[in-house]
Amino acid sequence: MAATTTVKFLYPPEFQHGDYVDTGIGPSRYVAQLLGEATGTEDETAVVKIAIGDMVNQRGETATKFVIEKVEYELLGFTGVHLSFDRIPANRVFSMGGAGSGSQDFKRIGGLVDTGEGGTGNLLLTTVGGSQYDTYNIVLTFRVK
Repeated sequence: MAATTTVKFLYPPEFQHGDYVDTGIGPSRYVAQLLGEATGTEDETAVVKIAIGDMVNQRGETATKFVIEKVEYELLGFTGVHLSFDRIPANRVFSMGGAGSGSQDFKRIGGLVDTGEGGTGNLLLTTVGGSQYDTYNIVLTFRVK
């Protein structure tokens, strides 16, 4: 999609895709904000938003799996926005439909755990039904394994 997109880590504040201050252990949680604005009418299709290989788990090792604990979102104009794990087969993990806002907390059930195999394991985003100036603002709270 012709789009302006940004991924910003809100926590830990000094983290930017693999550039975490080396403390020997990774943070217990990450919080990332995904921002996007359509500049045309083509949708984003399975675009990598967060690469699992950039994450560090609490043992200080490169992470291999996501556990999404909370999703907060605000959509304007899109028919839908979907989050998936890049696995074989593809593993859609959360869908947001239509314009509006919402919040889902999955901590009570242990989070939305990536149980797939194959592929990269990266977090992907797909938009549906977008047109110029449509926007998304998604805040994800997640752990990594």
